[in-house]
Amino acid sequence: MSREKIEELLFTYISQEILKGKAEDLNNTTPLLDLGLLDSFSIISLLSYIEKTFATDIPLEKITPSVDLKDISHIADMIARTQKSQDK
Repeated sequence: MSREKIEELLFTYISQEILKGKAEDLNNTTPLLDLGLLDSFSIISLLSYIEKTFATDIPLEKITPSVDLKDISHIADMIARTQKSQDK
């Protein structure tokens, strides 16, 4: 799956399921944590979505929230890295 498609799917999920459609200013570099758009419950929900949608298991101990969950672009990077390491 292309990185653009990963970002598109993440954007749709975050805007519809986490932000409940209130995502007028959301883009791939919106600082999700800094703006308080992700809380602990939404992070768990997001990780569950990632595991199901992208068929990848991201161990919690491998996640650095301030980096990996910073914005949609960084989340897509984390998914791509994890998929690449699991393909080996």
